[in-house]
Amino acid sequence: MAVGIPYFLLSSNSTLMQAWFSRGQRGQTPYRLYALSNIGSLLALISYPIIFEPNLTLHAQAYLWTAGYVLFAISAAYLALRTYRRGQVGDGQGSDEGQPGAEVRPGIGLHVLWGGLAAAASTLLLSVTNQITQEVAVIPFLWVLPLTVYLLTFILAFSGGHLYSRRLYLIAFFVVGLISVWMLVKWPPFDIITQIVIYSLLLFICCMICHNELFKLRPHPHFLPSFYLMVAFGGAAGGIYVTLLAPYLFSTGLWELQWGFIACGVLLAIIMQLERTPARGKRQRKPRQRDGQKRARGPEAQTRWRLKPVVIASSVGVLLLGTLVILIMRAISTEMLLATRNFYGVLRVWEMNADLPAIRAYQLTHGKTVHGFQFEASDLRDLPTTFYAEDSGVGLAILNHPNRSDGLRVGGLGLGVGVLASYGQPGDLFRFYEINPDVIPIAEGEGGYFSFLKDSQACSPTTWIVSRCKPS
Repeated sequence: MAVGIPYFLLSSNSTLMQAWFSRGQRGQTPYRLYALSNIGSLLALISYPIIFEPNLTLHAQAYLWTAGYVLFAISAAYLALRTYRRGQVGDGQGSDEGQPGAEVRPGIGLHVLWGGLAAAASTLLLSVTNQITQEVAVIPFLWVLPLTVYLLTFILAFSGGHLYSRRLYLIAFFVVGLISVWMLVKWPPFDIITQIVIYSLLLFICCMICHNELFKLRPHPHFLPSFYLMVAFGGAAGGIYVTLLAPYLFSTGLWELQWGFIACGVLLAIIMQLERTPARGKRQRKPRQRDGQKRARGPEAQTRWRLKPVVIASSVGVLLLGTLVILIMRAISTEMLLATRNFYGVLRVWEMNADLPAIRAYQLTHGKTVHGFQFEASDLRDLPTTFYAEDSGVGLAILNHPNRSDGLRVGGLGLGVGVLASYGQPGDLFRFYEINPDVIPIAEGEGGYFSFLKDSQACSPTTWIVSRCKPS
């Protein structure tokens, strides 16, 4: 309630300042101010956890932010007064977007493309963030990396797009995309750092494509508000898709990442197809007066409806990648026995050693992290596994504890499949603290895959959810 109104005013500030800039600064494009605002966002993102947060108290930060906000309000009031005095004279005239025909009102199709490109970039930002922080590695501040990449592509694109070559990025799109799709297999031959680098590179390439194509499709400054409205709408749509819809659509994995990647390729193919090819030859430049309109429509219609070779090749590539994603999704979904997804990611139960009944086992994973497995055979079912084997640090500590026979009180941070409970003896009390509520029913025996908790001899092993702070 306290920050809502200031946040709203700051959020609407960027578009307003660019509109005022286009009215008062002839011969200059206002869109570069968007790159400048993203530079400010990037600097804030990097400087806050390094400079402000560790060195200033919250009280001091509040006063500093308030002083900055007052300075912003004074500057905005001054610019508003100056713009009002100048009136509407020269609105948008002389800007870089003042080429002939630039002031034509954008159609619905162009608005859809703006929103689609922004939505694809937003989807990829959030899905890559989820992928590397939930499926690859849980590392503090790792979420800063994809957001930095996202802001950097905005800066590079709206600074003029000089570092963007559609042909080179199209090639890189398919090369890195194929590698990222290959990493969908259960055990990819890549370490954590390599996976993070590849996913970050995929995000950079796709966002560079989306944001540079957005910059190329920018309208005359007179229509700047509707342009940024669709960009904001697309960003919000991508967030809604990843946060609210994807968990219900894809319960076996974070598949919104791959489909966001496919959507980026589809949008690029559409843009390349709709892009007009300059007319060549004197006969097209000098049509007769009488049927000039008919002649002008002819080449345009042919260019618009005849598929270009690059579009055909790109579409085939996107179709093949999409087919590969579907096949991998089906294969993984068929292999896993149980899958559940929530805020913390995707939990999966797999069968191990299916062809060897004597050592057949069931395993619980969260991303690429194994949270324990249990053998199916009755003579091996109570055997501690993974991190808690009898020769592990935990196993040695419990088995050789001086009060082993007098009843132990054991607390476990993280439940997994409850392997630790297999050490329980009559008179022991084991209590587990687990933050992910979906882990609990699986460890308690959902599906019949794990029974460490149920079979433990300790006194009623209790599972405690930290986020709820009361027994399950």
